[in-house]
Amino acid sequence: MRNKIVRAAAAICGIQKSRPKELRWSIYGVVAGVLAGSSLGGIGVALLGGAFGIPAAVVLGILGGMIGNRIGVEKDRVV
Repeated sequence: MRNKIVRAAAAICGIQKSRPKELRWSIYGVVAGVLAGSSLGGIGVALLGGAFGIPAAVVLGILGGMIGNRIGVEKDRVV
């Protein structure tokens, strides 16, 4: 178990060194999405005759991370 944790930490450090802007902008996107979603409340999803709610912070956090990742990838390419 400890070996897996050490390998995961080394992989994260490797990403940070090889693609710093991609990681930074992904984190910015997640934080911005969670903050915006926290102010909204929830999102209702209706499927197959049923419905359930999803916290907007989760949905917008994922979308913000994806958008931030794309911005970071483009910024890393420019340099």
